[in-house]
Amino acid sequence: VLGFSQILQETLGDLTDKQTRYFENIRSGAQQLLEMFENIMQFSALQAGEAHLSLTDFDVDGLIDEVLEGVREDSARRSIALSRAPQGRGGQRASADVEMCRKILSVLVENAIKFSAGGTTVTVDAAVKSGPDCDRDMLPEASEADAWLHLTVEDTGPGIDPADHDRIFHLFEQLEGDLAREHQGAGLGLALAMSLARGQVGTIVVDSQVGSGSRFTAIIPTAPA
Repeated sequence: VLGFSQILQETLGDLTDKQTRYFENIRSGAQQLLEMFENIMQFSALQAGEAHLSLTDFDVDGLIDEVLEGVREDSARRSIALSRAPQGRGGQRASADVEMCRKILSVLVENAIKFSAGGTTVTVDAAVKSGPDCDRDMLPEASEADAWLHLTVEDTGPGIDPADHDRIFHLFEQLEGDLAREHQGAGLGLALAMSLARGQVGTIVVDSQVGSGSRFTAIIPTAPA
């Protein structure tokens, strides 16, 4: 669909504003379907135990920069600012599955943008710590790791009732609310992100109250470089 819509647009030549909007809607819808399909396939592989970790030494700041660059156009269109938390921890490196970490962070940032109102800010932070900032019983299994990567995304959106903190990570779950109805999705993103975190013996922690925004922190065991 993406390829044919591009070919058709090029073949037709100059388009009216209305026709251009139609083609943009086609491409946007097709891209969303493609991403949904890829997320379902990845989630299924994780649930079946068919996903394999590929540990890579990577620059944590570089990972954040890549993810933020990928959503910059969308955030600008929604008039949402992207911010890095106070600097001073530059040069951090970690050893983990960088593709899984990239997907987790992308999901958390995209969700924060989706459920934030225009004129607000989404903030991303990262830190490698000596232990996880959560109760150990929240982890899927015991870990002997002596370093933990924390990827945090904070927004000033509508917030989430603590009673729903677990439910939002269930497959195909959608919460009620004006922004949720405006940005209907498949309820795949957070379920996939949690599966990716748990697949690395990590987890995702939520700190949120209704009316007070949300802070999501992915906690992944890692060997410092």
